[in-house]
Amino acid sequence: KVEKKLIKKKDIYDYLQMKKKPIVCFFLNHLIDGNFHSGPMVSFQDTLTWFKFVFDEIKKYKKVNWIIKLHPTEKYYRTKFNLISIIKKLEKEYDHIKLYPDELSNLTLLNSVDVALTSHGTVGFEYPAYGIKSIFVNNSQYSNMNFCNMTDTKKKIRKEFENIHLTKKLKKNEIEKYRIYMVLRRLFWF
Repeated sequence: KVEKKLIKKKDIYDYLQMKKKPIVCFFLNHLIDGNFHSGPMVSFQDTLTWFKFVFDEIKKYKKVNWIIKLHPTEKYYRTKFNLISIIKKLEKEYDHIKLYPDELSNLTLLNSVDVALTSHGTVGFEYPAYGIKSIFVNNSQYSNMNFCNMTDTKKKIRKEFENIHLTKKLKKNEIEKYRIYMVLRRLFWF
């Protein structure tokens, strides 16, 4: 068991050396994890194509800070494609893009993020259960829920990114739907 640091949102900016702007977290899927488990990807050939698209796009949207969070299993698999080196290069070139440090807790992230971005991961319904908007772009276990709105084209994704700095917390009734879904999913998933 590894103890990780818990940092408040007001302190995360100094810790990561970022300007005080809204924070969007791009949650990476593992490259071998569930690429097509909910059907074909909608706007992208595969997970790697999705990553490359986002890495290219976030350079342009500087009204928010972008934190990139590796998938928890990333360090256990030895894929030939090294995402960390790509992210480190982005960090050097752009001060609004940071790799989420492994020493920080997931609770720090949950308390700091204004928007969560995923291809099809569980973040797409977990973060909204805490009032944080999520954007997901591919078929997933929850994309058929009428309260989950998939952003299913590159044009729509770019439009979301243009206005991402204006994103508000979710309303109470929206949060409740996600919480109910989380409980039901847990009860009936296994």
